[in-house]
Amino acid sequence: MPAHKEFVAIPGGPESLVVDAKGGRAYTNLWKDKTLAIDLKTRAIVARWPNRCADSRGIALDAQRGLLFVGCAEGKAVVFDLLHDGVVRDTLSAGSGVDIIDYNPRLGHLYLPGGKSETMAILGVSKAGKLSLLSTVKTARAAHCVVADDHHQAWVCDPSHGRLLLVDDTLPAVE
Repeated sequence: MPAHKEFVAIPGGPESLVVDAKGGRAYTNLWKDKTLAIDLKTRAIVARWPNRCADSRGIALDAQRGLLFVGCAEGKAVVFDLLHDGVVRDTLSAGSGVDIIDYNPRLGHLYLPGGKSETMAILGVSKAGKLSLLSTVKTARAAHCVVADDHHQAWVCDPSHGRLLLVDDTLPAVE
């Protein structure tokens, strides 16, 4: 049976969470302008990086490339290079009201839904962590979260209408 083991204190957060089991770290945001790296063995915060967000929200990971993505509520994506101590590789603004983001490592596409802008930006991510706007898809008001699947699709939440919006990602993969 699963049992509670302990708490890890994250004052000012946590907001979103992603785990890199192979790399031995977890990553989370504070509500305002910081992203944290947590050592899984010691459960200690081992890095605090300014993420350039007024309001930090979603987080996603490309463990193979060593890239961490943060979504900012104001409508921005930030790319951290985990192989170089969290240096910011790029930022790109698209939409507004961003919350939960996701990433498709096969395509090299980052999904950035904006609940206020009623859009979802599809961003290309180069191997070097540079972002490019590939497309913007119309969604719905308050559609602020997304999850990517293994079939080149993105599922966007539409809580105002009690439904999921399915987006076929037919854009070419980014190399």
